[in-house]
Amino acid sequence: MGKSAIVAVGELVDGLRYAWKSYQDAYISACIGSKLDRDEIIFRDDIGVYGLLYKVASFDELRSFRDVVTGLERLKLYWVWT
Repeated sequence: MGKSAIVAVGELVDGLRYAWKSYQDAYISACIGSKLDRDEIIFRDDIGVYGLLYKVASFDELRSFRDVVTGLERLKLYWVWT
């Protein structure tokens, strides 16, 4: 059984004052990278939309967004056909 490691790199920030932000980005990237089974160096920009979804507070918010979007699509179809 081999060992694996994930190295994550956060955003470049101006000064030590904002190092927490870079650390947070790296931490989120590492969490997402582990779920995607990526054993490599992961940069914040590599996680794409997964980073946005990770920051969503709950699945209820995602479901609500889905319901709004699908409702708007139905409304667009109604307008097209009437």
